[in-house]
Amino acid sequence: MLWNIRKKFHIIIFNIAKEYFYEIMKLKPEDIETIILMKSQGIEVDKIAARFKVSRRRIYQVLKSKKIKKPGRKRMRVPEDVAKMILCFHRKGLSIDSIKRELEIRGIKISRYKVWITIYEAKFEMFRTICTEIYNKWKQVIIILILMIPYNRKFLRLLLVLDVKNCKILNWGLYPSIRLIDVIGVIRKSITQYKPEETVIFISKTPPLVPTRGKKNRLTRYLDNTGISYQWLPSSITKRARRELLKMIRSNLGNAGDVEEIKRWISTEGIKLIEDKCHECKLLLKIKEAEVDEVS
Repeated sequence: MLWNIRKKFHIIIFNIAKEYFYEIMKLKPEDIETIILMKSQGIEVDKIAARFKVSRRRIYQVLKSKKIKKPGRKRMRVPEDVAKMILCFHRKGLSIDSIKRELEIRGIKISRYKVWITIYEAKFEMFRTICTEIYNKWKQVIIILILMIPYNRKFLRLLLVLDVKNCKILNWGLYPSIRLIDVIGVIRKSITQYKPEETVIFISKTPPLVPTRGKKNRLTRYLDNTGISYQWLPSSITKRARRELLKMIRSNLGNAGDVEEIKRWISTEGIKLIEDKCHECKLLLKIKEAEVDEVS
């Protein structure tokens, strides 16, 4: 019995520590101005720390650096000449392990992870440039996302058609499983007010959107027939945006009773929360809006 009491006590302490370090200790970038303002008004550091539920040391760190520092050690960057060699080998079709061996032959010791992250960051930068160019070129920019919402030990698929420029949900659907006919139906209802020649759609390479055989499927043939341009995005590029949206939905949805209750929440509260999060998603995709010169 004593052992059970100790075990329960340790679980309680662990949960408290987990909540403290992983939730309470997090500060948002917009909290910096508030902390600096409170300090300039003569408010004690202890009261500021209590207000944001962080340590005094964390407040002093923010006041000194004027920015939110990421925890942990700073990642060492791969030298530029080594990064060029890695990308050169990658373009020749070598695998990560083969690239690592080629570098070791040349006396360069590097981990498999650093080879992978160098290739990943180069691809991400390339797609960031493509996304920014397309975003600033077209009048209407739409992105199709699928979010996996846990429900009753399974997943519901939330299909979103989002107008990225206006941060507006054009249409959505909630399905136990998604077929391309469902996606096409949602898109057809979404773009009735848009001109096809002025519209481009970003499509994440996630099932069932991505073609399984060849370069075309029912979705891409529909877009070709309607004259709408589209751009494929690797799922790794949209992963962070999808993860942030899903995290926000799960934290606000709570314990929904049934599917109809989830649909009601999405239509009444969820859509507004996602639209408010749209600007942050653009930052996660590294989309930069073109600066408009002021006309004097």
